[in-house]
Amino acid sequence: MVALWLIVVPMTLMDLLDRMQDTSDPLSQMPLRAYLTTVDPQGILFVLAFFTLIIVSFWGTACILFVGQRMIQNRAGRSRTSFKVVRTEARPLLIPLILTSLLRACIAVEWSLLFFVPFAILLVADRSACPGMLNFFLQLLSGNGQEAQNTLATVIETGETCAWAFLLLPLLLPAAIYLIRTSLFHAAIATEDLRYRQALRRSRDVMKGRFWTATGYLLAICVVIFVPALLLDTAVHSMIESLDSRLSVSADILSNGVFALAEILFILSTIELFGMLRKHPILRLKK
Repeated sequence: MVALWLIVVPMTLMDLLDRMQDTSDPLSQMPLRAYLTTVDPQGILFVLAFFTLIIVSFWGTACILFVGQRMIQNRAGRSRTSFKVVRTEARPLLIPLILTSLLRACIAVEWSLLFFVPFAILLVADRSACPGMLNFFLQLLSGNGQEAQNTLATVIETGETCAWAFLLLPLLLPAAIYLIRTSLFHAAIATEDLRYRQALRRSRDVMKGRFWTATGYLLAICVVIFVPALLLDTAVHSMIESLDSRLSVSADILSNGVFALAEILFILSTIELFGMLRKHPILRLKK
């Protein structure tokens, strides 16, 4: 029930909103799209609806964390809990989960500036080298999200590359390392009732001295869970859209169901990993 109503449904509705904004998609020709454009030319309702759906999907993640918390605390004789109880009990986790995720994203963006600042400077200094990427960043900065997305898709499709950009890629390592070290923050929120920076620090601390081991486990979990999900998603979309492009919404529903299951398995697996790392701390020898 959690996966259906708090993950699959909001993800599907977000896909519908995206399709309605894409002028190349048949759904953009729906009368509802024309009506919303007339009554809300600034797209405020679209933004509010999208924001609400994101909150609902976070609530679904909080429900999964609550279930994982019960699994850790009650190993023997796990009790069944109703959907209503899970929703209610998971509500206190919602705000900390959202704000900690935003905090983590902001810190990661700060670290990534080590790459993007020199990248942007070189991009402007040598405009002829990567015109597609330059247009992408300009559209992104001007707030044209859909045009930026289409430009990025064109850049990827044409295989446009910037030779000097590869030399700057090592500057993304600090951001990547930070994201890996704090990737268990949601488990710290669920199992130890930590919040914000404390949750991020706790994730970092349980990995201290075992960064590569924990990274290996995380990589294995991602490969085992998300690679089959991606392959199944590609197969489902190819099969359904080859039959009739009007069935693309059905493909989105099935795809979101697959990724909802993958998200549940991933979160529960990382909670188990957090519990394992916490249970076996690194022993420090006294001098």
